[in-house]
Amino acid sequence: MHRMVAVLLATLVGLSEAPSQAAPPPSPALRFVNTLMPQPAQLSAKEGQLTLTASFAATTDHYRDARLDAALARTLDGLRT
Repeated sequence: MHRMVAVLLATLVGLSEAPSQAAPPPSPALRFVNTLMPQPAQLSAKEGQLTLTASFAATTDHYRDARLDAALARTLDGLRT
């Protein structure tokens, strides 16, 4: 137990004495983590932006029910505010 505390303290002291040169943050494309399900066959992340206008819409083609419609409506309302 004492050895663990000593190692932890030594690590913390070593970190506090490390040079404080902050590395530049990675580009948004490098920070992207794919959480899509199912996994796409191919995916590439690039820098950029998506501008949503008042004409933006979301639809479902092959499945409909009241909960899905309500979820889409809530999502779109949230994007508008």
